[in-house]
Amino acid sequence: SHRAYARAADVRASTVRTFAQDFLFADEGWLVTLDIGREQNTWMPPQWAASGTRLTLPLGVRFTREGRALCTTMAPFFSDSRVSDGLVHIEGKYPDLTVRWDLTLTDGYERGDNALSPGTTIHFAIKFIGESPSTRGGLLSVIARRLVVRKERRLLGTFAMSRRAGADDSLPPARVYMDDRWCK
Repeated sequence: SHRAYARAADVRASTVRTFAQDFLFADEGWLVTLDIGREQNTWMPPQWAASGTRLTLPLGVRFTREGRALCTTMAPFFSDSRVSDGLVHIEGKYPDLTVRWDLTLTDGYERGDNALSPGTTIHFAIKFIGESPSTRGGLLSVIARRLVVRKERRLLGTFAMSRRAGADDSLPPARVYMDDRWCK
């Protein structure tokens, strides 16, 4: 039974590798649209995005076979920040997988009270059912310290993900809008 379990684990790992090679790491890349702002039950500081300011930021993202996430293009009107590469991690059993990766905002940004400091690493997590990303989108979070010792994950917003069509590098512009559903 130990060998059967080991073979099943090998088959699952092989299926995940096949998913990654054939689908996730496709050359076209992905359009990832971030929606950053105050969320229900977030542990972000009370003053962060308290006015309801939200930022919609489209990014072109490509995943490499070496396990890296690369930001290939950024939306117009968001030229005051840069994004550096991060790592990709795939977990779960095919066809029910979770893809996690991170990207770092090298320069940070500020849009009213919705701001992230330079060097902030944003963590992405989205479920894949077969070869399709969840239509409910994924979650954006940061890891922060509370009381100097305790590390915690704080919810920043959500994102949607879709395959990019062809070699067109144009993205819709970034925009700022108001949504006070989770504001006091």
